[in-house]
Amino acid sequence: MSRFCVPRVLYVCALVLWTFAWVYPTSAQEVAMADQPELHAPDVVISATKTEIPAKQVTSAVEVITGEDLQQRKIRTVAEALRWASGLAVFQSGGLGTTVGVRMRGGTPQQTLVLIDGAIVNSATDGSYDFANLTSDNIERIEILRGSQSMLWGSDAMGGVINITTKRGREKPNISGFVEYGSFNTIREGGSLSGKKGPIDFSGSITRLDTAGFSAINYR
Repeated sequence: MSRFCVPRVLYVCALVLWTFAWVYPTSAQEVAMADQPELHAPDVVISATKTEIPAKQVTSAVEVITGEDLQQRKIRTVAEALRWASGLAVFQSGGLGTTVGVRMRGGTPQQTLVLIDGAIVNSATDGSYDFANLTSDNIERIEILRGSQSMLWGSDAMGGVINITTKRGREKPNISGFVEYGSFNTIREGGSLSGKKGPIDFSGSITRLDTAGFSAINYR
């Protein structure tokens, strides 16, 4: 009987050492993670719901395009920015300057409510909004709420809501301008003025775009 005791003891010892080897690194990792400071992402506040609430508390699908996103992607118009968003269909009736509409969740342009600084800008005649001439130069952020918002905004928001917030002056008065030239004799020029004086802040911009375009017959 004694010749079988030694292997059993060795087996038990090996099992204990193997278990300890797995438990110790895990415990050390947990201690190291406990010592690390917690990182908290900043809350994104949505104002298209009439009251400013954190995005994580909004029941609808939410997407936010910031002014930094517009600059990094070199986006010139709001319509171009909306083409980056998911769940939206942006259509244009022709070339530059023609009507641009947006459909959300299979709805019509008349069922997409558009707000600029909290004010409804949909047409009073057909209920849609034309994004053709809305540039991104003075845009602070774009909030997109996909899905019906009829309980808050009525039948005009059955597809969803697009809330556009313009920039505000936060520093001493500043004036800037730009001129761009591209193919087909395309010229884009504009300027902006923003600032803050006491309790009053202001921000505004103006942009002009001219292009000769190209002929579909002679274009190669």
